Amino acid sequence: MNKDHQVPSEFVQLDAIPVDSCGSCGSAERLGFQFDYAYQPIVDVVTRSTYAHEALVRGPAGEGALSVLSQVTEQNRYRFDQACRVKAIKTAAQLGMKERLSINFLPNAV
Repeated sequence: MNKDHQVPSEFVQLDAIPVDSCGSCGSAERLGFQFDYAYQPIVDVVTRSTYAHEALVRGPAGEGALSVLSQVTEQNRYRFDQACRVKAIKTAAQLGMKERLSINFLPNAV
């Protein structure tokens, strides 16, 4: 890993956080629907290397974002946004991504 991409020492690795410490924020079941992610590489054209990945919400079988976003309501919007952040980070970690991760989320969510 490039030293410019080191994780700050005050950050806690996801695998160091107990699964139940976040309640069900990482569980799509409480939403009443499942979702997954595709990770789009963001490429540095000068070095021709992957700089980061953007987490793009997808259906559980690879369906487009609209199939998931059409199920988001006023009542589940915040819970969905929270579950998205958790799942995007956990999945990227499970995939062993070393690059930065770009995640879209609601303003004032974090």
